Amino acid sequence: MRSNQSISQPLPPQASIPQHTLFSYSITMYPYSTSQVTLPSQFALPPQAVLPSQAALSSPSQTALSFQTPAITEKSIPKIDEFLQNLDNEHDEGKFTCFLDSFLNESIDVLDILDLNDSDFIKLGINSIGIKKKLVRSAKNYA
Repeated sequence: MRSNQSISQPLPPQASIPQHTLFSYSITMYPYSTSQVTLPSQFALPPQAVLPSQAALSSPSQTALSFQTPAITEKSIPKIDEFLQNLDNEHDEGKFTCFLDSFLNESIDVLDILDLNDSDFIKLGINSIGIKKKLVRSAKNYA
């Protein structure tokens, strides 16, 4: 037979925690100050965040929660001759640059292409539906 050598040790004394009974459920009330609450690590704010209480009130440029935002890069809008040349390079040579003089005479830039209607395209000498569609589709990349 094996003898039980483990001796149960008494539990350390616990602080007196008030117990309150509400609807026959026992609720333990912990006495602590709400101003000194620390959050567990899974709820902690990122280190670059600034809480409203920490924000400098004299500095209007600092917001309550300020985070680094990445810079947004925009596509630069090409001139109409570059735009038509790029389309020629993508598709067939000369199908778009042949209309360059018409675009220049009417002072139409790349973004204006999005506002052209069928009669405007006809005035420019563009009767092909495919050419119209490709012009508009490519111009949308810069809108």
